[in-house]
Amino acid sequence: MLHACSEETYVNEHELQKEVKFTASIKSLTNDLKISTRATGSSWDDNDVIGVFMKDAGNTLPESALAVNRKYIVGEKGAISAANEEDKIHYPFNKKEVDFISYYPYRDNLDDNFSFSIDVSDQNKRAEFDILYSNNASKVNSSSENVNLEFTYQLPKVVLNIINSTEKELDKNFSVKITMPAQASF
Repeated sequence: MLHACSEETYVNEHELQKEVKFTASIKSLTNDLKISTRATGSSWDDNDVIGVFMKDAGNTLPESALAVNRKYIVGEKGAISAANEEDKIHYPFNKKEVDFISYYPYRDNLDDNFSFSIDVSDQNKRAEFDILYSNNASKVNSSSENVNLEFTYQLPKVVLNIINSTEKELDKNFSVKITMPAQASF
């Protein structure tokens, strides 16, 4: 009588194709100032679009990218859905840990290092450079039901409220000058 052994691996098909479910929140800059931005204060505007990356846990982009610049749409309540079937992100098999990085607003044309140019010289176009970034979702695997991407503002908006504390009139030549570069790469 012959006896043969074989090593078989059984794959849980649900785990193999488990889609990552996201929510998004915005960390508020302050509680006492009204902020005029595209993503309003600490809430999303309906149909805001973000870019999402998935990478090996603890490693850096672009070397360990598993999903690159996937387009997701955020609803008013922070629920996120992929823009189309090709943009959906699925967990790696065998509960492999991953990290997520995300940014707003979404750009199609990232360079080889996943960067894009910012030009803040025209302050009438603030919505175009209202940059938000999230890298809080670390060491996540397929056992997670939901991944919350917590976004923070990357470019400050400076508002100066000048209050005259004397009875004298302010000098008409009074000015404030803030020097900073108008172009950058994010």
